Amino acid sequence: MKEIRASPYRLGAHEFLRAMRSMTKFVEPEKIFADLSEARRRSANACGKGLLYSILLLMIISSTDSNLLIRIKTPISDISIMKIYAVFALSVISSFSIIELVNCFTLNEYQRIFSDKILNFDNASARATIYDPSSAWSHGLSIQFRFLSTNTYHAIKSIIVISILFLPVIISYIIIYYYCFSFMSEYILGHSYVAFGDALSIISIISMIAPFSIVLFLAIPINLKRNNSFIRWIFLLRIYRRAEVRRMVPNRWLTPKT
Repeated sequence: MKEIRASPYRLGAHEFLRAMRSMTKFVEPEKIFADLSEARRRSANACGKGLLYSILLLMIISSTDSNLLIRIKTPISDISIMKIYAVFALSVISSFSIIELVNCFTLNEYQRIFSDKILNFDNASARATIYDPSSAWSHGLSIQFRFLSTNTYHAIKSIIVISILFLPVIISYIIIYYYCFSFMSEYILGHSYVAFGDALSIISIISMIAPFSIVLFLAIPINLKRNNSFIRWIFLLRIYRRAEVRRMVPNRWLTPKT
């Protein structure tokens, strides 16, 4: 059989649909849809909090002239922390924020698949409003293709609005990543004045690369071929169960006739 190509992301969506079809035998589909809405909301909140903390931390770090210490004065105490520790925390928090962003988009796609394939409703966003009304404003951006259809001008406007919405988020991540990469690269090439400073710098760089490696891994298609042994086993196992055969012969089942 000729090999087919599919991305790991599509394979994950396929496995999700298989799991949901099995789960609907024991759990009410509407409850599963509500749980998906809640999971997406939690992921979006985690992403937003991570980005907010990263921006605040970047403002504190960049407001100091010293490359060694960060001093924070409060009416109660005077706090000093090594700058590399703060940049390390910034890189880790921002990386996890991007991972949560990818997870949020994935859950959004899974919810769309569940609504379309299980609930037979093609607009998951509108259906999820009762569970998560945070995106109710975006329903007008949806492209219509049923009894009334929208034109290309509406699609272009929707793309522009979404791009403007996400542009500040993308720029914020770029600034944070640029600062962390620049600081950690200079630290590795310079003198290490903190215990395990080089190790923290390397971990920071790896943590910042991780989200993009995940996206690339999920997006790049891989070659797939039919698993004849598994298909033969499943087919004969069902016959065995129906016929109530006393003795299983797996070796003979898995070996095709020549």
